Amino acid sequence: MNDFLNDNYIKPPLGLIPKRFYDQRVKVERFNEVCGAIARYYDARLKIKIEWIEEYNELVDYMNKSEREERLREVY
Repeated sequence: MNDFLNDNYIKPPLGLIPKRFYDQRVKVERFNEVCGAIARYYDARLKIKIEWIEEYNELVDYMNKSEREERLREVY
């Protein structure tokens, strides 16, 4: 307790964001990019690449699974 009141107390360096949070953030960013690309092609009345739709579906599955797991963590 005295360490916090002591002017000589040195805070530890900033650590690292947990991997699962980092991975989730990256997936959300990619999801937004894919949705944006699909929307732009849709608005321009261009064919949407099947790879984009497949990736969109994979990301939706990931995000739904992640959301369910997060709700379970809140319960327990």
